[in-house]
Amino acid sequence: MAEYWGIYEGISLALRNGHRRVVAHSDSKVAVESILHNNPRSKGVVSLVNRIRSLIGEFEEFKLVHEYRESNKCAHLLAIAGTRMSGNFTIHQSIPAFLSKALDSDIRGVSTSRVLVV
Repeated sequence: MAEYWGIYEGISLALRNGHRRVVAHSDSKVAVESILHNNPRSKGVVSLVNRIRSLIGEFEEFKLVHEYRESNKCAHLLAIAGTRMSGNFTIHQSIPAFLSKALDSDIRGVSTSRVLVV
């Protein structure tokens, strides 16, 4: 459910700040597919998916993309940090120190191998 709330809060923030064309990335394939195909796999997220889809309709252009967590180390580290926070929501005014190395890697396009078992 946290993945859905992250998407909801992110696109809500984009709208509040006047962004009309947005590409949102998530490492939760289930959440992305549920939202794009309006087919939540859990009854517990149905109303949240509906709220997200309603917000999406307010953008001029909106794209929601699944991205493996290895391709966006910053998002992964922020998600981990979020689980350790006491508040509900934080906006960083500058880059947190723990993100510096990951941000550099993401900017340079450094990739990490992913092992898939088939």
